[in-house]
Amino acid sequence: MRPIRPSKPRARAPPSVAANAASRVVSHRRQSGPCTLETNEASRIAPGYKADIVMLDLDHPNWLPFNDPVNQLVHCEDGTAVASVMIGGRLVVDNRRVTTVDLTRLRDRVAAARDRLAAANADSRRLYEALVPVVGSHCPGLARAPYHVHRYGARLE
Repeated sequence: MRPIRPSKPRARAPPSVAANAASRVVSHRRQSGPCTLETNEASRIAPGYKADIVMLDLDHPNWLPFNDPVNQLVHCEDGTAVASVMIGGRLVVDNRRVTTVDLTRLRDRVAAARDRLAAANADSRRLYEALVPVVGSHCPGLARAPYHVHRYGARLE
């Protein structure tokens, strides 16, 4: 058995293009976001200014280990670590709960819409349920033979 030798030291590459791109994206959004609103009210976090702030849970797996926050924000964050959101100085998500929507009322409205759609589509549902055996027996028959259309518009001979 041969002893394990450390590998030869390698030259370090400059910071990756992706890391630089991530930094440029965040910098650009931070600087140009308020300008697109054509107002200076959103350009800083201070009394009297409007602020849109997303608070992230840094104990979430997207942020572990906490290495390069800009790179992790651009490449890892998918919204699952969002803990709270403030828009225009108003808290709209608090501890992962939406504060601006009455969820009980929304649930009732969605259930009513489901019932209304089920009643409106009852005839169509009965028809497609009756057609399931016919379509189900027909499709395997079609799959046995190659499809007659040439995919790329040319014959390969």
